[in-house]
Amino acid sequence: MMQTLRSALLLGPVLFWLAMMAAFIWASRSPDPSPPIAAEGLRDLWQFYLPLMLFTLATVFYFTRNRTKPTWQGFGVARHSIKQDLALALAYLIAGHLILGSLFNVGLHFPGPEVFAPGVHNRQGVLWWAGLQATVFVVLPYFWLRRRGFDLKKLVKGIDWKRDIWLMIAFWGGEFFTVAFISDFFDVAPADYSYAIPFGILANTVGAGLPVLVMIHLIILPRLSLLLDNQLLVIMLGGLVYATFSLFDPGTSYATATNGWVSVSYIFLTQTLIGMGKAAFTVRTGNPFIHFTSYHILGARVAFDTSMYADIFRR
Repeated sequence: MMQTLRSALLLGPVLFWLAMMAAFIWASRSPDPSPPIAAEGLRDLWQFYLPLMLFTLATVFYFTRNRTKPTWQGFGVARHSIKQDLALALAYLIAGHLILGSLFNVGLHFPGPEVFAPGVHNRQGVLWWAGLQATVFVVLPYFWLRRRGFDLKKLVKGIDWKRDIWLMIAFWGGEFFTVAFISDFFDVAPADYSYAIPFGILANTVGAGLPVLVMIHLIILPRLSLLLDNQLLVIMLGGLVYATFSLFDPGTSYATATNGWVSVSYIFLTQTLIGMGKAAFTVRTGNPFIHFTSYHILGARVAFDTSMYADIFRR
C-alpha cells in the first residue's frame, strides 16, 4: 500500500511536466511569433536539458549511494511547524517573484524578461535588480531563518567537505565548458575577462545565487525532505519550485495569452529539469552550496553572462 502511494505521488510531477509539454506544443502552433526564450522550440529540451538532467541524477545518485540521508540539523527546521513554514515559504516565493516580475520587470536572472541589448542595459539596472532580489529573497528570509534557529556556522561545520569538494569541482568543470562552447563566452575580448568575470560573479551571486540558496536550498528542500521522506519526489518538486522561480527569465513574454502560455510551459519544461539537478545535490548530500558552483553561478552563469557583463561594466 505504501509503495503504491509513493509511486502515485511520483506520477504527479511527471504528469504535470507532460501537461506543460502538451500546452507548449499547442500554444506554439499559434501564428504569433514565439517569445525569444522559446525560439528553438523543443530542440534544446531533447538535446541539452533532458540529457543533462538524466546524467546529473544518475551520477549524483551513484556516487552518493553509500551515504546516509541528511539529518538537516543546523537548517533551523522547526519540526512542530514544518507544514506551516513550508506553505509560508512557497507562498512568499511565488508571490514575491510574481510581484517583482509584473511590477518591476525583475526576474531570477538579469535583465528579467527582457533580452539583453548592448547600450540599453547599464550598471544601474544591474544594481536595481540585485538589490531588489537580495532584499526580498535573501535578507528578509534570512532573518526569518535566524528566528527559527538557523546557524550558518553550525551548518558549514556539519558538511562533509572532503566528500563534496570533488563533486563541486567535477560538475563545475562539466557545466562550465558545456555551456561555454554553446554560448558567446569565447567571443569576449581577452582584456574584458579580467573585470567581466568577477563583476558578473558578484552580481549573479547577490541577485540570483543567494536567493536560490536561501529560498530553495536552505528553506524549502530541507522541509520537503523531512515532510515527505522520499528523495526522488523531493527532487522533482524542487525542480518545479525552481521553475516557478524562473517565470520572468530573459526572453519570456506575457504580452499576449499565447505568449504567456508558451513562456510558462517552456520554463516548466526546461527549468524543472535544471532545478532537479540542483536539488539532487542538496537532497543527497545535505550540502546546499554544491549547486552554486556546479549548476548556477560559477558554472552556467559565468559562461552565459560574461559577454553581457563585459558590455555593461566596460571601462
